[in-house]
Amino acid sequence: MTVIPFFKEIVISAFECPHCGFRNTGTQSAAQIAERGVQYEVFVKEKKDFFRQIVKSEFASIRIPEIDLELPSKSGGTGYLTTVEGLIERILGDMRKSLQNSSIVLIHIEALIFII
Repeated sequence: MTVIPFFKEIVISAFECPHCGFRNTGTQSAAQIAERGVQYEVFVKEKKDFFRQIVKSEFASIRIPEIDLELPSKSGGTGYLTTVEGLIERILGDMRKSLQNSSIVLIHIEALIFII
């Protein structure tokens, strides 16, 4: 169990396959969920900001207004520990899976992410 200041107690799990290199990290809440949520804002101004760590809980939503992207919370899903860069890669990976036949849309989204 890990306590993150100003956040809550969480359980962090990590897995890496020595054969194929697949990696997975996850978080689960170990404390009662607060009645009111909190809002954190992360501003990416420099390249080093992409390496900031993020703990995304299973109840968090993510919004990137610069590219008009909003990811609603997935109640009951698992959270994860990542970086800003890892979060963007995860989003792009999910979009690639969903938009396999929409390469023009995907190229546009990747170009917008690259601008950031």
